[in-house]
Amino acid sequence: MIKELGGKPLELEAKEGLALINGTQFMAALGCLGLIEAESLSKHADIISAISVDAMLGTFTAFDTRISDIRPHEGQKTVSANMTNYVKAAGYQDHIRNAGRVQDPYSLRCIHKCTGR
Repeated sequence: MIKELGGKPLELEAKEGLALINGTQFMAALGCLGLIEAESLSKHADIISAISVDAMLGTFTAFDTRISDIRPHEGQKTVSANMTNYVKAAGYQDHIRNAGRVQDPYSLRCIHKCTGR
């Protein structure tokens, strides 16, 4: 097939044939697919979290980037930024004044800690 396409056949050196069949490329490809899937799941977790806070009439003040900026957790910063971006894109209005409670349930306040990669 290589000749039909005008190419020259490969001439392998010592150990190159083994490198082509030992599974290293497959393991690298599978690792890349796993990383892509994990990134997708993380993005969806942030979106679902933002929808959950909105549906439960919660406040997004816990995700204020000024709070996460003083903590040494890069994942928390990422989640806080994502939540802030989703809120802005959706035109969300903070519900806490109408909810009649001092703070949101613990499960909502801890989203950025649990999903903080």
